[in-house]
Amino acid sequence: DNPMDMAELFQKGDLGLDKTAIGDYLGEDKPFNKAILYALVDSRDFSGQELAYSLRNFLAIFRLPGEAQKIDRMMEKFAEKYCQDNPDVFANADCAFVLSFSLIMLQTDLHNPGVIKKMTRDEFVRNNRGINNNSDLPKEYLESLYESIVANPIALKEDEEMRHRVESQAANSQWQKQDLFMRESESMVAKTAEMMKEKSKSSKNPVYVAAQSVEHVRPLFEVACWPYLATLAVLLEMSDDTAGTVELCIEGFKHCIRIAARFDMDTERDAFVSSLAKFTYLTTVKEMKQKNIECIKALLSIGLSEGNNLGPSWQYVLFCISQLQRMELLGTRGKQDFQFFGDEEVGSSPQQAQRSMSIKGGEVVKRR
Repeated sequence: DNPMDMAELFQKGDLGLDKTAIGDYLGEDKPFNKAILYALVDSRDFSGQELAYSLRNFLAIFRLPGEAQKIDRMMEKFAEKYCQDNPDVFANADCAFVLSFSLIMLQTDLHNPGVIKKMTRDEFVRNNRGINNNSDLPKEYLESLYESIVANPIALKEDEEMRHRVESQAANSQWQKQDLFMRESESMVAKTAEMMKEKSKSSKNPVYVAAQSVEHVRPLFEVACWPYLATLAVLLEMSDDTAGTVELCIEGFKHCIRIAARFDMDTERDAFVSSLAKFTYLTTVKEMKQKNIECIKALLSIGLSEGNNLGPSWQYVLFCISQLQRMELLGTRGKQDFQFFGDEEVGSSPQQAQRSMSIKGGEVVKRR
């Protein structure tokens, strides 16, 4: 029966509570329901945060109800708390209320597939004129809010995961999958940038410590190396732009191998070298392209520069050299290996000599 206890319960995402039901419950115009809503909002700290960021975190707790009156009650309390934590941003709570409601409408307009004509940035700025106690908010501020909603929609985590699953299942062609991958990557970058920006603003006395020792690289690389490997491998597989993406990916492989090799990170080093060796296409019958040739050059370069630290990964470099030598022999019609073992039978006919060579060649293969 304690509103604060109920508010804490609703904020625990690991309980599996229905967020639609939570939204409907909090929006009810009953004293106890409103007390829970107020306790929930008052428990949040919006100090130093952008309005869109605070609104996104607030709406991550529940799904907005369909009734406008319920949404009004929620946004009214949210705007009051936001202005209380940030007294110098808006002239009054009414401005925060109107702008929050405007952001929710913008979210629906931009990210609802049923809306054909999307609201432009200028239209959003024009719709929010004079809301700050009959004064205009800075145009740059409104534009930044618009771009924030474009890059990072206000949506529940569950809804986003479901949407990504549906889009992934519907993507059949390589171009659709690549477009989906690029959009998800851009969204991740935008979310990360916004979180870092908000964190720096909310910190009263931000402190940045410069690394003084090269040993700091090792723990950072241990955490980041596997996402690096996955990203580089996928991009190198999908792209044929040798002068752009491919060149950057190969450089990324070389740098990661150097870091892993010089810090004696055997597992990471072997993973990057084997992955780069796979893109040489020397072990397959696939058609070799320019990017595969560049991968061969990169692998040989790694052998020259990091030879003392490659360890077991030398096998990939040596196999590359062996395959290149074999291809050269085939191209120049040079002697095969078995022709260098034993003397040719003197005085035998050409047919007998050829038969003898074939038998000796077979013996060499068997001994190997």
